[in-house]
Amino acid sequence: FGNWGWGDVLTYGWGPSNGYDQKLNDQSVHGAWHYMLEHSEHVILDTAEHYGYTDGYCEKEVGKFFTDNTGVRSKLVFATKFLPTPWRHPWKYPDIVLDSMNGSLDRSQMGSIDIYQLHGPSYWGFWPKLDTLCEGLARAYETGKCKSIGTCNLGFEQVEYVYTYLKKRNIPLVSNQVEFSLVRQDPWSTGLIEKCAKLGIATIAYSPLAVGRLTGKYSAENPPRGNRNFGHVKWSKINPIVDELKRIGEKEGKSPSAVALNWVICKGAIPIPTPKNAKQVEDCMQALGWRLTKEDENRLDALGL
Repeated sequence: FGNWGWGDVLTYGWGPSNGYDQKLNDQSVHGAWHYMLEHSEHVILDTAEHYGYTDGYCEKEVGKFFTDNTGVRSKLVFATKFLPTPWRHPWKYPDIVLDSMNGSLDRSQMGSIDIYQLHGPSYWGFWPKLDTLCEGLARAYETGKCKSIGTCNLGFEQVEYVYTYLKKRNIPLVSNQVEFSLVRQDPWSTGLIEKCAKLGIATIAYSPLAVGRLTGKYSAENPPRGNRNFGHVKWSKINPIVDELKRIGEKEGKSPSAVALNWVICKGAIPIPTPKNAKQVEDCMQALGWRLTKEDENRLDALGL
């Protein structure tokens, strides 16, 4: 699960910060947190230093809940991210990566980071260079405060570059996180998922429900509010997909969300939806323990974008 929505105003309308969704608040996400822990053996909890209406807010939410439930640490695979920007103390690279990691540890109160991720390539593509970022990630790993390294939003050539750089230092690159859903099939259709898998790198899929558009909750007449850019395509293209998700869900006894997430799993990726309450966690967890029939998977492939 991702916790991007646990404090985000522009996209998810975080209520306590005068967002549009007053039902999205500490109480609702506390319910999501407890449900996912009570009904799972292991949970990937993905966040980032820049998530939330102020920098670090979503990491602080993790810290707030974790300090009340420290006994659950063994269940959690805690993943967070560093975002490179050229205006952020450019003279301090690559060591600023370590500063950011320490800041994430302070806010989250987790003690260690299981997957420390590069949030994206160099901002605007020119600074800092990828090798500089790799060096920063390597130094972060070598402190012993993070157990593995991940990347986000990288194409395969960039992933392979990071993999090769880190391998020389015996540092594991375990994941590449990209937008992947039925309305954005590129990571599968281009072979990115398969190529990463051959290197032992898992693909983590963010926005696997197209920021709510594949849940069956929204429509052209009732679109999601906020700045939901991921999965933003015409409803005339989304509606047939949602109709098929509902059909399969009725047949399997699953929610449309669960069917959409199961499709992602069938393609070899790990979906990380962003549930805002316990009911949404329950819906998402219906994706586990079964697989789409090949016929249904193929029908969704054909409808997807």
